[in-house]
Amino acid sequence: MARCLNVRKCLFRAVPLILDILSDDNDSGRLIPCVDFGKACDVVQVIDVSQSSTSPVTSLYLGITCSGTLFSAPLSSSPRTLAQNVNSFTVSGDLVVYTTSAHEAHFTSTSLLAAADPGTDISSDSSERRRVERGSRIVTSIPSTTNLVLQMPRGNLETVSPRPMVLAAIHADIDT
Repeated sequence: MARCLNVRKCLFRAVPLILDILSDDNDSGRLIPCVDFGKACDVVQVIDVSQSSTSPVTSLYLGITCSGTLFSAPLSSSPRTLAQNVNSFTVSGDLVVYTTSAHEAHFTSTSLLAAADPGTDISSDSSERRRVERGSRIVTSIPSTTNLVLQMPRGNLETVSPRPMVLAAIHADIDT
């Protein structure tokens, strides 16, 4: 089972219709581009993913545009569009969780995103879905208690324990 080791902030620069994620080159102390999503992203997260304790760590970049397109790209790879109508997203343990304007929460494994070829479509078949209230947005996730906090359009908060998060916690407990 893959483990998310670290969620890092990253520097980015938006050029008209192009976003370059900049990585720190430790040897020279300069920033070098490593991911180009092709569109400017409002929110970008970098996740360190490890397939096992002996496998090398892979960086996975996630970005969402103002029009709601969610991209994922492993380091130095071409980006993949996960969904077109995304309202919000977060990373919870080993899962990328996002809500859509179709009133669904999707749960996709970070190891699947990091390992899949850029040409493969993983948006619908490989992610579990859960219906949510119309207009729900993700506030935060709490992997240790398998909770996902959603904000409803009227402002009230709802805490749910989605099945994929509960199964991931059970799987992690069995492995230890």
